[in-house]
Amino acid sequence: MHSLAVIKARNLLAEVRVAVEGLSRATANETFESFWAEFLQKSNRFFLKLEAGSKEDATTRQWYAAVKLERKKDELLNYLQQARHTDEHGIEPLLNREASKPFDKLEIGKGAFQIGDFRIVINGQTIFDMNQEECRPDGQYNISEFRLVPVTNGLHGDTFDAPKEHQGYAIPGITPLNAAHLALDYMSSTLEVAEYYEHRAKK
Repeated sequence: MHSLAVIKARNLLAEVRVAVEGLSRATANETFESFWAEFLQKSNRFFLKLEAGSKEDATTRQWYAAVKLERKKDELLNYLQQARHTDEHGIEPLLNREASKPFDKLEIGKGAFQIGDFRIVINGQTIFDMNQEECRPDGQYNISEFRLVPVTNGLHGDTFDAPKEHQGYAIPGITPLNAAHLALDYMSSTLEVAEYYEHRAKK
């Protein structure tokens, strides 16, 4: 295993972690989508570096061939590859926003009353509007929940639905953030194997 490839893959994995952390901290829709695109791009480059480095000898070539096959057969890993391809070459959205309904009942003691459109205006300036997506304390107001959407490979025209399985385990209704964490775990394990082959080659 080529040492330089391992170094570059390790650096890219660190950048992938930063993107995943960004996903978990994002408070605006556009920021979330930007971190998701960055996660997809950096993840793909991570695997490309390992593939290039694996060509050093027959053992690592065989190992990476198995990795490549697993990424093709695994629903989650394959979906992320196709999503990256769509982001790179297409114009279709990668995520879908499913806004939850705002609450329409305010509890006061034992009583309650219905509200349909509530906002606070002071001196002509709106400081709170329950219908704005940004209002999300404790999840009580409108929240845009991102969901993975089917992506289409523009080259072959194949469509890939959101993954429901990863490494033999069901992952129904998986969120982008959870998908990123699972992929990050897989990439970390893959890098460990690459580092093992690199270390063995130095002996």
